[in-house]
Amino acid sequence: KELLKFGETGDDNGQLKSPNGIFVDFNNNIFVVDNGNHRVSLFSASGKFIQQVLTSDDSLCWPEAISISDSGFMAITEFGIESDCVRMYRF
Repeated sequence: KELLKFGETGDDNGQLKSPNGIFVDFNNNIFVVDNGNHRVSLFSASGKFIQQVLTSDDSLCWPEAISISDSGFMAITEFGIESDCVRMYRF
C-alpha cells in the first residue's frame, strides 16, 4: 500500500529531476538525492519541501545515493562523466 507520493518534475525548490536515492532520518524527514538537478533536497515526513541541503555550489555533480550517520556525517556517492567518488559533508 502506497503511503505517500510527493514531488513533480522540474528544477524549482521541491521539484525533482531523476531522483535516485533517499534517506529517512529519525524524525522521518526525507533527504532526496536529485541526480538531474545536482542536489540533495530535504522534505518533511508529509513530503513538504524544507530546503536544499547540498547543491552544485557544494561540488555535487551527479549524486546517486546518500547515507547520514547519527553524528551528522553525510556520505554522497557520485557517478558520472566527471566524477566517480564518495563525498563527505557535515550536516
